[in-house]
Amino acid sequence: MGFYIHLAVYLFVNSSLLLALLRLEGDRLSYTGPFFWGIGLFFHFLQVMGSSRAKSSGVLHSGGTAMKAPDAVEELELRPPQKSWSEKDLV
Repeated sequence: MGFYIHLAVYLFVNSSLLLALLRLEGDRLSYTGPFFWGIGLFFHFLQVMGSSRAKSSGVLHSGGTAMKAPDAVEELELRPPQKSWSEKDLV
């Protein structure tokens, strides 16, 4: 989801910037921001798509070693909170 938000913001900001530059005949230096932002967006894409492939295959990579994803999740017991103060501590 974060990648798609990143992509939408990139397209919105840079399309409006491109329209403004075409109308005002901006210099070439104005295109460096969208260019390097696009490189960052590309690496964000690789990070998201690489992790989704690992999740879909059931293998998680950690530090070069492959580990099998756990089958069952440990259930936690919910207990009521315990009071760690006395009535005398209250002002």
